[in-house]
Amino acid sequence: MIRNLTSADYEFVIDRVIDWWGGREVKDMLPRLFFDHFTHSSFCYVLDGRLVGFVVGFLSPVHPDTAYIHFTGVDPEFREKGIASAIYKVFIDFARSNNCKYVKCVTSPSNSQSLSYHQAMGFRASKYDSEGCPLDIKNYDGSGNDRVLLILKIST
Repeated sequence: MIRNLTSADYEFVIDRVIDWWGGREVKDMLPRLFFDHFTHSSFCYVLDGRLVGFVVGFLSPVHPDTAYIHFTGVDPEFREKGIASAIYKVFIDFARSNNCKYVKCVTSPSNSQSLSYHQAMGFRASKYDSEGCPLDIKNYDGSGNDRVLLILKIST
């Protein structure tokens, strides 16, 4: 079952997100405010009463044609089962129903798993090199924090 995230989901998610991200310290990227103020645009997958995946996203208040996926997580025990794709589909449908033309997100240029996943979902990098490899945007998230901007066109 897919439902909206709630404030009550925060503790469960924040206690597991480091493990779900392979030991990377990512808690600072997921403050409680997303679970309190973006519940209408953030979704989770619940299986047998247990939250096993989530997408935190929002509609851009500055660019009304764009929705943004801020953070995604799936319990490693439940990967490769279509959970992330199912939640992404719900978010994309939500964005489309709110007249968005694009869904955007960023990932680390070294996160080849994320890059491959998003490209398989139809996302394209904002820039490519001459060999067709995605190019990162230098210092996108501050000094030394390069990111690849990924864009999915959802309407014509």
